Amino acid sequence: MGKCSQKTKQFHKQKVALMIITIAAVTGFPYLQKGLCGYFPDLMYHMLRIEAVKDALLEGVFPVRIYERFFNGYGYGSPLFYPDIFLIFPALLRILSVPPLAVWKIFALCLTVGTSLTSYFSIKYICRDREFSIAAAFMLMLSQFYLADLCHRVGLSEYLAFIFIPVLIAGIYDFFVYGGRKTWLMGIGFAGLLLSHTIMTFIGVILTVLIFVRMLFVRRENLFLLDMERMRRLFVTAGAVILCTAYFTFPMLEQMISGTFQYMTPWAKVGDYVQPFSTFFRVTGYFSHIAYVGIGIPILILLIVCLFLKKPKNKWTAAFFVGGCGMFLLTTPLFPWEKLNDTILNMIQFPYRFYPYALFFLIVGITMILVKNFPTGVKGRKAVLVFVIAGSVLGGIVQNATIISSEESKQIDAAYLEENTGYVGAGEWLPQGLDPDVTGLTAGKTVKADEELTNQKLRHEGKYYYFTTEDDAHTYILPLMYYKGYEAWLSCGDGSSVRLMLDKSDNSLVRVHNTEGKEGEVRIEYDGTALQKISSIISLVALLGILLYIVISHIKKVNINNTE
Repeated sequence: MGKCSQKTKQFHKQKVALMIITIAAVTGFPYLQKGLCGYFPDLMYHMLRIEAVKDALLEGVFPVRIYERFFNGYGYGSPLFYPDIFLIFPALLRILSVPPLAVWKIFALCLTVGTSLTSYFSIKYICRDREFSIAAAFMLMLSQFYLADLCHRVGLSEYLAFIFIPVLIAGIYDFFVYGGRKTWLMGIGFAGLLLSHTIMTFIGVILTVLIFVRMLFVRRENLFLLDMERMRRLFVTAGAVILCTAYFTFPMLEQMISGTFQYMTPWAKVGDYVQPFSTFFRVTGYFSHIAYVGIGIPILILLIVCLFLKKPKNKWTAAFFVGGCGMFLLTTPLFPWEKLNDTILNMIQFPYRFYPYALFFLIVGITMILVKNFPTGVKGRKAVLVFVIAGSVLGGIVQNATIISSEESKQIDAAYLEENTGYVGAGEWLPQGLDPDVTGLTAGKTVKADEELTNQKLRHEGKYYYFTTEDDAHTYILPLMYYKGYEAWLSCGDGSSVRLMLDKSDNSLVRVHNTEGKEGEVRIEYDGTALQKISSIISLVALLGILLYIVISHIKKVNINNTE
């Protein structure tokens, strides 16, 4: 009996491995080209981010707060608002001299494998059927949206967030169905989302709040409020997420409060980018602000078929199925987004952001219905599995083949990235008030002394910048975008050092005040604010505490098993 069970487990592991290989092959075959296809501005932005993280690591800077190479050296505070912790891996590959295009392809395939695994295990945790969970992972991973988002739109951080959406939903399901035995699933889901893509996190928060509020009005389900142990685990998990991500969230909020940035003047109105209802039925998809992406032929067929099949008594089946369909409708004009253009919901930018949540919900709902109607041993089960997997693979091949045939392949090397440093999309994290020549990459690198140009350029060495004081000058404007956290030190001729006052100029550049007119060399460094340093310590201590707890719990479990 034991040997039989062991063989079954081994056989299933082989199935999962084959699933990952197949999904990676279908997703990655566009990468067999020498170059890369996809939306060039976003592709460049993410590749420049990887280069900037690489530069910072080589300088011994972590976490990264300013991308020094952007805008010909004026610097860009993107990581203060847009997390990049997961870019460390591709940055390390660049440090090892792996070419930029190869790094991109390797990282994209790693994300594909990671998303495949979290999707499979999360669906299996909810649906309790290994084979149909594999089929569901195929549907999700080879859907038009997933493939178009990675290979056409090159939404790297958004695709990275797809790793954690299934984990979050599995955690919510666990909380209400299994009594919150694994609230850490919600914790990993939220922490991963927050450190991947803030907009996808925002949608995840909205969805979670709606589910919890709905459960307050469901008989028996609302008893979770009286379950002290379950609520304790929930609050501990929430606290752990807040502490572990503090190094990013606290400094982000600090910058938002202390300055004005381009995101405060939204360039996109969510009501302007709803997609036609007809796009749901497309055979292949692409992005052009609006997501001209279909739900997928296999999913549409199964959606219709499931309407006529027996439904499980589990109310969550209807919640997933109807919820998925409802979120798809949120991306169309059927929802009055135009009335929300001037509300906080406008930060979503594009209604298609609901797509990955809608896909996961609908696919889980479909899978739960299929598991009910085609349990192990029932005639027709294998045929359904073959249809789902084969249909998904075929749809994925057609989708990516269409992208390859319609998109020009781009050749990008390190030299090209060095020369083209202004790709930042809409530049949401730029300080307001910058001169057009700075963002237009035509501004010089010359230091201004008392509003007059000098003959010296700002010298950049490692993580420091240097310039020499001018006779009788008291104020210097430097070719660096201002973000709170810069420091200036004057090294005098007698060997002493004096900290100089530093603030933001009228055109949002770094301004240094040498009020006493002392002579010497001035050193500029983005050393970070006190809150940045404290929050980094908080996150490090929290992470170490969690790791210590896991180790101690594991040792206790091993000791208990040994005594038994």
